[in-house]
Amino acid sequence: MKFEYTLRNIDMETYSQDVYDKIVDIIKSKNPQDKFEITPKSHLTNDIGLDSMDFTEVIIDIEKTYPISISELEAGKIKDVEGLAILITKLINKKL
Repeated sequence: MKFEYTLRNIDMETYSQDVYDKIVDIIKSKNPQDKFEITPKSHLTNDIGLDSMDFTEVIIDIEKTYPISISELEAGKIKDVEGLAILITKLINKKL
């Protein structure tokens, strides 16, 4: 009996550590008096406490930092810091 294996290219969603660090800096700059720990899995609203205005300001700061544009549709899908870092890294890599 012969077995065949099909290899699938599984797109591992990864992010640049530099991008992640910059996002954390931007988020912390929005509320510098808060002493919270930000992790990749930190939920932007529930854990960090960003409201829609704060989140919009974070997106604007990211777009000023990197030569990218984030659509409202893309932004609406982001729930945590890791998701934001993955999206930004993908958009940067598309520009290269």
